[in-house]
Amino acid sequence: MRRAIGGIREDAGQAFSEVIALAPLVVAFSLAIASLGLWVVGRRVAEEAASAGSIAVLEGGDGRAAAADALPGWARTRAVITVGATQTRVAMHGLPLMGDIELPGMVATVRWAAN
Repeated sequence: MRRAIGGIREDAGQAFSEVIALAPLVVAFSLAIASLGLWVVGRRVAEEAASAGSIAVLEGGDGRAAAADALPGWARTRAVITVGATQTRVAMHGLPLMGDIELPGMVATVRWAAN
């Protein structure tokens, strides 16, 4: 009987050490998934704002103001909006949960042909 109890305790100790060993991997994986989600949000917000700015320019309005109005409040200070002769570009910088981390690809450019 003692061996069975001792064996259970040894197995429980091994399982605990395996969980502790895997914890950093679980945290790293969770952060990677969260970063991917934030990238998707940043990209989508930039696309919507660039589209709104382009539509405003084509209708004769202020593309920069329209793009800024299309951004949610948290994104207005983190976006760089550029309206050119044939395009509107919105670049998102550092989403709120990311701090100063910059993820590539959170830039949207909408081009149009002036008639």
